[in-house]
Amino acid sequence: PWQPPPVINSQTNRRANRSLPRRSSPLAIMQIIPVLDIKAGEVVRAWRGRRDQYRPLRCALCAGSEPETVLKTLLDLYPFGIVYIADIDAITGHGDNLQRVSQLAERHPGVSFWLDAGWRDPLHAAAATEGNITTVIGSETLAAVEMLNLGPEQRNRDFVLSMDYDLDGLRGPGELEVRSDLWPRRIIVMELDRVGAGAGPDHDHLSRMRRRHPDRDWYAAGGVRHVEDLHALAADGAAGVLVASILYDGGLSRDDLVRLHARSAAALDLDVHKKTAPDGPGQ
Repeated sequence: PWQPPPVINSQTNRRANRSLPRRSSPLAIMQIIPVLDIKAGEVVRAWRGRRDQYRPLRCALCAGSEPETVLKTLLDLYPFGIVYIADIDAITGHGDNLQRVSQLAERHPGVSFWLDAGWRDPLHAAAATEGNITTVIGSETLAAVEMLNLGPEQRNRDFVLSMDYDLDGLRGPGELEVRSDLWPRRIIVMELDRVGAGAGPDHDHLSRMRRRHPDRDWYAAGGVRHVEDLHALAADGAAGVLVASILYDGGLSRDDLVRLHARSAAALDLDVHKKTAPDGPGQ
């Protein structure tokens, strides 16, 4: 089946952001990652991180709020390679939806699922996940920064760190922000106060993190309103963007995604051509 490449940061966008370091990967690929927030067995609509106010998803895009129904609808819209799942019950300490998530992963082996289930450290998370499920460790539930200090035999464990922010700053151990030596390669900047609020992404925050730590892959989450926001985040050098409301509310259609695909493919061809073109006559 047709598998379009992810969004590529164009040469034009990189020229517009000369002050920012280039990402560590040779071609700056931006993934568009749909989000499923699951609470009490249903996909819910997240809003500003106020989880007691999350209600079952109701939208024109999906026929219901059952996770398999929502996921199938999203994959029918576009063949996303990564899907992010937040197990709200596990994060808030009210049970979990791990069996349901495992079933989704088994039914969709071609999708990589990033799962935040409120784990307190990577090792316990790794024991509960396998196959095409990747652990996400959220700062707000991280027991202590030292829990990220894996021994040599565990350092090949693959996980994603979510640095969770609200209006008061980082949720979780404050020293996490200065212990970059313990960070994994992939990091989500989760702006909880912007989730579902239509406030727009925090471009300045993402850019500061990238400037200070260009050797990491940074993922933006929270506030995306329209396609123009995605183009702006690509220009910021985001490795990927987590999206929910824009999808469920019809702000990101299949046509939009196809056009993003076409623009990305053209940018990729341009980058490859520039990298392989001879420097001059006789070269």
